[in-house]
Amino acid sequence: KKFAILLIDLDRFKHVNDSFGHSTGDELLQIIVVLIVMMWFIARGKINDYNRFYGNYKLINTAISHLEKKVSDKTRCGIIDVNNPKKIIKPTTPKTKIHFISLVNKQNWNRLSLLLDTTHSDYFFYSTSYSPFHNEIVEKIREKFPKIIYQVKSENFNFYSFSKQVQKDPEIVVNVWNFMEGNPAGWNNNPLHITTKKAFSWQKSCVVFSESPYSVTYHHLNTGQLDSGSTYAVTMLAQVFLPNDAEGSLVCSISGKDSLFFRQSEKIDSFFLLRNQWSFVGKTFFLKDKFPDGLPIKLYFFNPKKEVPFYIDNMHLIVRRMVDLQ
Repeated sequence: KKFAILLIDLDRFKHVNDSFGHSTGDELLQIIVVLIVMMWFIARGKINDYNRFYGNYKLINTAISHLEKKVSDKTRCGIIDVNNPKKIIKPTTPKTKIHFISLVNKQNWNRLSLLLDTTHSDYFFYSTSYSPFHNEIVEKIREKFPKIIYQVKSENFNFYSFSKQVQKDPEIVVNVWNFMEGNPAGWNNNPLHITTKKAFSWQKSCVVFSESPYSVTYHHLNTGQLDSGSTYAVTMLAQVFLPNDAEGSLVCSISGKDSLFFRQSEKIDSFFLLRNQWSFVGKTFFLKDKFPDGLPIKLYFFNPKKEVPFYIDNMHLIVRRMVDLQ
């Protein structure tokens, strides 16, 4: 059975454990894994595994049934550039405010920084390493982790390890459109850069949607800029807060004017959806060849019997042209 292992080195991660405790450090690791899984298309579905090895600085994520080059390339394709820190979870304590910044340009592909918003702010950068090792058992693979990760670190952030060979990141073109506030159909073509702004406002930058029999919000994607010969990945990402007594299903859907012509609708994996706390959720749809004129993308909580209010914060809508990775 094919599998991939992605190693991530978090510099100065000991500062997190020393300042906020190991439970906060573990929470931060889980957040990073979820971001990788949901934003970077490495593993679709549940997280297979994540562990810390050799102290405080190793994070391992496994992705089942993906070829090694595709995993590495999609990791780089998925990195998003934002100008300002964006909250990805509500703080569990007043002193624990975790923000997400991703820095990307053509000279620097593989760089992620996590800013802990405290009096002693620190940045944490990572370099990625992938090594399939084919038929070697996991225990033998783990023995090679230190050598692999430090080989990548020695080459700085613009390198990744593919098996035992270090390669420089190739030039990969990924088109991203950014949603502009106040203009639902106003997508600007801005490669390798996305700015997320909320189209709605509520106290503490949250939004509540209550529309019986379900709660819903949507962005409208103007498909006029999409090439008919390409394949696009349309990803909806958001923070969602559900009350303890919420019963039903959180659903993300994308459909054309005529739902019989084009419609995709899927439930959010319950693994990522928790009650009475903020969950970082997302869903990706793949569009190919023919696109209806305008695609409403909806996120709603369905309960046929009663109205269920829920809260949304930091909603992202990302469109990417997929490149041929074969």
